[in-house]
Amino acid sequence: RIALYKGTLERETDRDSRRRLFHTMAALQRGDLQDPAAAMKTLALSLHEDPDDGAAAEALAELYEQHEMWPHAAAVLEALLARAPEDPGAHVMHARLGALAARAGDAEGAVRHCRSLLEAPSGQDLDLAERVAEEMRHAGLLADVMRVRAASATSSGDKSRWLARLGEAEMTTDSRAAAVTFKEAARLADESGDPEQARVLYEKVRKLSPF
Repeated sequence: RIALYKGTLERETDRDSRRRLFHTMAALQRGDLQDPAAAMKTLALSLHEDPDDGAAAEALAELYEQHEMWPHAAAVLEALLARAPEDPGAHVMHARLGALAARAGDAEGAVRHCRSLLEAPSGQDLDLAERVAEEMRHAGLLADVMRVRAASATSSGDKSRWLARLGEAEMTTDSRAAAVTFKEAARLADESGDPEQARVLYEKVRKLSPF
């Protein structure tokens, strides 16, 4: 059957028909023939011929992910995102690429995509960005996440806790900013009825600003 499809592909000149043939061949190779490597090659050929073939890109990225070929999957999706950066699905793509980049050990890529998510984040986006920041040991991204969390907190106690974590992240690069953040976190802790937490936070302020 594959030989038949290849023969048809050699004769076919219509773009849409060629796209369908590539998809059919890849599905057969991936399914009945259990040959994921061949399916990857077929989908890559389809994308080479038609970079706007989103279905082929998604199928190829999925195959790469299934076989833990994280950098390959990320490269395919990066190219797809670059061709339609304002697409409604771009936000979801940034989340997917942030997770993939982290798995591939690409700290720069993971942070870049997570920061794109923070422009209009959901709770899941914040959880992902926080996890990536911790895995990549990236204080800057962690601070960005904590600022967003603190800004959206609905109680003094919650805001104090997020600001306390922001202060910890800021300590690695800017002790003066950390002191200001800890001071506000302490005030909010006191306001929320947690004097012990306020005391701990004011002690951090004192250590960072002894004079």
